[in-house]
Amino acid sequence: MIRSLLNIKIVGLFVIVAVLSAAAALTLNRPQAPAISLTPTAVPDPITLADDILPVATLGRGWINDLAWSPDGETLAAATAAGIWLYEAHDLDAAPRFLQGHTAPVSSIDFSSDGRLLVSGGWDKTLRLWDMAAGTPRTLLEGHNGQVESVAFSPDDTMIVSGGFDSTLRLWDVESGETVATLPGHENTITSVAYSPDGRFIASGSRINNNMVILWDAVTQEQIAVLQGLTNFEIESLAFSPDSTLLAAAATDGTVHVWDTDSHAAQDSLTGHLDIAFAPDGEHVVTAGAATQVWSISSGDSVRTLEGLIVHLALSPDGEQVASVSQTGDLQIRSLTDGAEIARLTGWHGGGVNALAFNPAGTTLVAGGGDAFGNPGAVNLWDVGAGQQLVSLPADHGTVEALAVSPSGGTIAVGTEVGVLEFRDGTDGRTTNTISGHQGRVLSVVFSPDGQAVATGGEDSSARLWDAATGQERAALTNLGGPIRHLNLSADGSLLPSEGVDDVTELAELDNFNVACTAGAADGVTSMLFSPNKQYVASAYWNNTVNLVDLGTGDIHTTLSGHTGNIWSIAFSPDSRYVATGSADRTVRIWEVESGQQVAVLEGHTWDVNTVTFSPDGHLLASGSADGTVRLWQVAAESASL
Repeated sequence: MIRSLLNIKIVGLFVIVAVLSAAAALTLNRPQAPAISLTPTAVPDPITLADDILPVATLGRGWINDLAWSPDGETLAAATAAGIWLYEAHDLDAAPRFLQGHTAPVSSIDFSSDGRLLVSGGWDKTLRLWDMAAGTPRTLLEGHNGQVESVAFSPDDTMIVSGGFDSTLRLWDVESGETVATLPGHENTITSVAYSPDGRFIASGSRINNNMVILWDAVTQEQIAVLQGLTNFEIESLAFSPDSTLLAAAATDGTVHVWDTDSHAAQDSLTGHLDIAFAPDGEHVVTAGAATQVWSISSGDSVRTLEGLIVHLALSPDGEQVASVSQTGDLQIRSLTDGAEIARLTGWHGGGVNALAFNPAGTTLVAGGGDAFGNPGAVNLWDVGAGQQLVSLPADHGTVEALAVSPSGGTIAVGTEVGVLEFRDGTDGRTTNTISGHQGRVLSVVFSPDGQAVATGGEDSSARLWDAATGQERAALTNLGGPIRHLNLSADGSLLPSEGVDDVTELAELDNFNVACTAGAADGVTSMLFSPNKQYVASAYWNNTVNLVDLGTGDIHTTLSGHTGNIWSIAFSPDSRYVATGSADRTVRIWEVESGQQVAVLEGHTWDVNTVTFSPDGHLLASGSADGTVRLWQVAAESASL
C-alpha cells in the first residue's frame, strides 16, 4: 500500500487506489478459464481479550544445533534454538529435563569427562556451565563479543576452549569461570573447536573467506601450524582420533579433510559429508550427510552405509550407536552394526518456522519452515487441542516460505524457496501436485473463497492465479517492480496482493479478481495486511512501526510503536478489533485497532518471531519463530485451556 496515500475510494466491488508514482509496467496474461464463484465471508463474533494472555502450548522443541552423549551413555543432550534438552538415551519417550538459561539459540555443548558438568555456548555471546546432578546453572562465562559457535572441555576437565563470531579463541578456567587466554590467529568466525584426547592439542576452524584450521599447543597456547589443503568453504566440525594422531575437519561443501597431527601432512579426503566423529575403537570414522557412512581408517573404504539425510551426529561412548538429526528435524538413534533404528523422537520443526495456517475448523495448525542455517525445510501438522504433532514431512523443494489451507480444509498450498508451489493433502500432508512458475521464492499464497483457485506472490515481482484442481495457470501479473510478500482476498473475492518492498500500488484485473499490487524499493515495508473487514491496511516499516491506514479516507488512523526490531509479520483478529505483530525483538505484541494502544507483550521465543496468525474463532494466537518453536497463546477470555 502507499505510505503517502492521497486518495482511496471504494466503488462497488472494486478497490481504486491513487498513488504518487507509477510502478513498473504490468504484463497481463489471461488464459480462458471458467468463472469463479465468489462467496462473501461471514462476519465473525467479537472476542473479549483475556486480562492475562498466557501460552497454552509450545509446539516443537527448537531446531537442533548439536548433540552430545554423557560419558556413561545414559543421557543424550540436544542443544537447540530453544534451550538444552536432556533425554534418557535408552528411553527417548521418557519426559526429558530442560535446561533454560541462554536467551538465544544454543549452538554447542560438551560433557566433562566425568559427566558431572555440561558446558554450552550460545548466540547470546555467553557460555554456561551446568551441574548435571541438579540440572541447574553453575557458572556464567562472559567475554565473547559475538555469538559463541563451539565449545569443548579439556580432557582433564580443568579448561574449556570456545570460539565464535568475534574471531577469538578463548580458554577458560573451569573452577573460576575466568578467561585464561585469548588466542589470535583467525580472521573470521570460529565455527568449531576441539581438544585432542591426550590434551596436547587444540584445533580451531573458521568460516569461508579466510577460512582455516589452526593447530595449537594446548600447554603453551602457541600456534603450531595452519593446516593446508582446505577448499574455500566453512569448517562445520572438527574431530581428533582417539590416539590424537589424526585431525579431521568437515567443511560445508561436503569435503572431509584429514591431517597427521605430528607431521601436519594432509591425508586422503572424503566427499559428501557435513559432520564427522571417530569411533572409540580408533579404527573407524563415521560421517554424516546424504547418508551416514562408516569408514575404515586403515583402508579408507566405506564399510557400512545407513541411508537417510542427516544433519548432525554423535556416537555413543561404546561406539555401538549413532544419534543424529533427520531431514525433518527428528532425533533418531540407530545401530552402527546393522543400521536398525532403535528409537526416534518426533515433534521437531527441522528449522525455523516461517509460515503458519490454521485449518477452517481451528483444530489443526500447519507449520512450515527451514532456514539459512543448514536446516532443511519441513511441513508439520499439529493437533491444536492435544498439542501433538500429527505429521512431519520434508518439504520437497527446500525451505517453506508461505502456507494456506483451502476453505474445505482438504488441501494445503505450500510456497517454497525455489519457486515451486506444492499442493498437499490436508490430513496426511502428502504431496498431491506441484506447480512451477515463479522464479525465486514463493512468498505468499491464498485460496479463493470457494477453494477453486490459488493465488501466489513471488520474489520475482509477479502475482499468479492457478486452478487449484489442475494446477493450470489462469492469469499472471508480472514486472511489478518488487517482491509480493502477501496476498489477500477481500469479502467480495477481489485479490489484493499487499506487500512489495515499496509503497507503490498498482491496480489491475486478474481473471475475475481485482488486484492491487505493491512494488518497488522505497520506504522499506517489511510486512503488510488488510483487515478482514477491509476497513484498514496495516503496513510495517524498517523503523519498527506499523501504520494503520483507513481505507475509506486514505488517512493514517494510528501508528503502532513499541517494537525494538524489524516487524516480520502482522495478523488481524477475525473481528478486526485487534492486530498482532511478530518481530526480530523476539516478542509478539497485540494492539487495539480502534485506539492504537498496545494491550499485550508476549515473550518466550529465543529468536525472531517470523509469523503470527489468529485461529478462525480468534480465541488463540499462534506465533512461529526462527527458534524452531510455535507458541499458542490464549487471547480470548472465554477460550478454554488446551
